[in-house]
Order: sequence, then structure tokens, then C-alpha cells
Amino acid sequence: MEKLRCLVPESVKRRVAESTADDLPSVSSSLVHLFLSLPEFHQVIGDLADPGPNPKRKAGLCCKNKEAALDLKQKGNQCYSTGDYSQALRCYSQALRVAPIDADDTGKNLVATLYLNRASLFHKMDLPMESLRDCSRALQISPCYPK
Repeated sequence: MEKLRCLVPESVKRRVAESTADDLPSVSSSLVHLFLSLPEFHQVIGDLADPGPNPKRKAGLCCKNKEAALDLKQKGNQCYSTGDYSQALRCYSQALRVAPIDADDTGKNLVATLYLNRASLFHKMDLPMESLRDCSRALQISPCYPK
């Protein structure tokens, strides 16, 4: 991504910085045309979408991966139990980014479980608003989840 940012001409960067909400359609269109003309942009998109030769990567960088989410959840649980809350937060948050919304974890929705685990962590970290937010998200995903 940094490579792409370096390829944006200073005049375009200045235009973006000085733009207003009214300029958004025009500025966005200029950026799209610029990026579409750059081979580097197409390479980055290809890297994000293509799993490449690595057999452990079942999908590109943007795709969901239940196994990776379950591994991260387990690591988060281990960190939580040892009191490493900052690492547990990183693990749960990463797991939420890669977990498919319909993934199952021992009969329960994985994403709802991850939100509840993170809510419990936020509670331990004395962050009640964040905890409440994640509890609400879990209930939206799985209203009948008993936890």
C-alpha cells in the first residue's frame, strides 16, 4: 500500500487534502482513474485476492478463514487466562476480521462468541462502553445465544 501512496503525484495529494465534501465525487474519480492506470495497483489487488502458492492460505488476504479465526480465538483465550489482556485483545480483534459470519464453533456462532469473549475482556480492562458495544453486536448476530 505504501508503494501506491508514493506513486500518487503531489498535485493529487494536495487536491485531496484541500478537498471538501462537495469535491468528493470529482476527487474520488481522479484517484480511481489514477490507480487503474498503475500496474502496481493491479498487482496489489491481485495479491489481496489470490492465495498464491502457499497451501495453508486457502484464500486471498481479503477472504475469511474459519481455521485462522479459531486459532486466533484459542490464542486469545490463552492470553486472557494468563492475564495478557493486550495480546488477547489483538487476537480476538484479528479473529473477528477473518471469521466468516456464518462459521460455527461447537454449535455456536463463532463471530458472536468472539464478540462475547472480547466483551468479557473489555469488562476486565474496565472499558464498560466497549464491553456493552460488543455484547450488543453478539446479540444482533445471535439473539438466542445463551452466554
